[in-house]
Amino acid sequence: MAMIDLVQNQFLQEYLAYLKFEKNLSPHSVDSYESDIAKFLNNLKSLNILDLNEVRSKIISEYFVSLRDLGISSSSSARYLSALKGFFKYLSSQEYIEKDPAEILSTRITERKLPAILSFIEINQIIEAPDTSKILGLRDRAILELFYSCGLRVSELINIKLSDLYFEDEVIRVLGKGSKQRIIPIGSSAVHWINEYLKIVRPSLEKKLKSENIIFLNKRGTKLSRMGIWKIVDRYVKEAGIEKEFHPHTFRHSFATHLLEGGADLRRAPRREPRRAAQGVDDPVRPLGRARGGSGLAGHAARRRLRADAARGARLPRRPQRRSCSNSRGDRGEQASRRRGADGSPGRLRRTTLMHPQPQRSRKEPIMFKQATVTLIALGCVALLIPMTLANEGVREFSAAGGKL
Repeated sequence: MAMIDLVQNQFLQEYLAYLKFEKNLSPHSVDSYESDIAKFLNNLKSLNILDLNEVRSKIISEYFVSLRDLGISSSSSARYLSALKGFFKYLSSQEYIEKDPAEILSTRITERKLPAILSFIEINQIIEAPDTSKILGLRDRAILELFYSCGLRVSELINIKLSDLYFEDEVIRVLGKGSKQRIIPIGSSAVHWINEYLKIVRPSLEKKLKSENIIFLNKRGTKLSRMGIWKIVDRYVKEAGIEKEFHPHTFRHSFATHLLEGGADLRRAPRREPRRAAQGVDDPVRPLGRARGGSGLAGHAARRRLRADAARGARLPRRPQRRSCSNSRGDRGEQASRRRGADGSPGRLRRTTLMHPQPQRSRKEPIMFKQATVTLIALGCVALLIPMTLANEGVREFSAAGGKL
């Protein structure tokens, strides 16, 4: 019998360890799962349900109805359901419960809202707000410059170490989601202010036993927290007179949008500052990460531009349809493509022939074939020599016996 207290003290901790070590989730994600599941377990306790085998899909559905009555958003409810489905699936796979009660529940598709962004002028006002004549003001200027120049997450910003800076190559190394490392180009303005911070400010804040090689430190010489970054950003947003709803992640969304508006391809890493991209400065680019994907940073900015084009009445690009290239010609196919004119207007269709690549044989195949042939010939020769040898021996014995059997 799986009791609630036992689940909270053992099963829940076991599942959290599974998320941390097997799924490699970040500590913040693990904490969120723990909080969401604990709320549901407390709800079961209030219903006097002590055996998890007694949990049914109806009980879970009623729990989410109560969350909706409390004003919980659909996105938060979807997160709670995802946590519970994963938890009960794990318990079922380990045979801690007889049946998964959340298996038949479907996750509702939540409405995807475009994130809030700031204009290029508003971003500049925030970045230039700190008083660089003061120690903490210079530190905050370096933080804001790096935050926007590289489009970092808060967790990536606060964990950057001195060993992650490669200013000669104009890149930095960050540890992102899922403990995955990324190499990101950094702008010249951010490099300048970080160097000023490292020369003037950081030596006065550093405490060798506490700083742990972290770049940005607080007054106590330790790593800045997520809340510390939020307070810094919120302070300078107010000083800049920005009245829009703003949070630290808005820097990341604004970074992507400004690059896209400047003509950059978000599927490639811009080797330039977003401010230079917004001004139309064409710098070389280098590949970065995935070449495909319509979510995250690139997806938000792309959807924003498409909706703006639709509002202006512009013609939206159509998703290309996949066509089979197999026809009566065997391994050849034809694909239609449209060549646009110099003014961007659609031109005439032209057909291009696609050749299917033929499988290349390994260079080792002829050598192996020759070796097999030689081996077979040798075995055949041995098979012929053995009877001949036996026959000769028989003739010799017959002759030695005087021709008598």
